[in-house]
This record gives sequence, C-alpha cells and structure tokens, in this order.
Amino acid sequence: LTRWFYKAVKGKCAEFIYKGQDGNGNNFINKKNCEAACKNTNVPGMQLNVQEFRLK
Repeated sequence: LTRWFYKAVKGKCAEFIYKGQDGNGNNFINKKNCEAACKNTNVPGMQLNVQEFRLK
C-alpha cells in the first residue's frame, strides 16, 4: 500500500510503501491528510510526537 509520512529532515510529506507491519502514527492514507496533520511542523529536523497521530 502506498502511504505518506512526514519527513522531518525535508520538512514535507513523502510517499512510502506500507507493508502492514510495525507501523506508527506517522502514516497517512494520502498527502492531504499528512500535510493537514503536519502543517504546523515547519522546523526542519523537528521530530513529531507520533502518539498524537492515529489513523481513523
């Protein structure tokens, strides 16, 4: 499955292939959802608290 994650080093969302194992909250169904969840994370290299993000 193609999913999106926030890539802190680049300060933007990027695609990855999700294989259904060992996932975390930095895993979004589409780019729009990723950008909406991460829009206030504008400091390159800043780590997200992945506990805040859950797929619904």
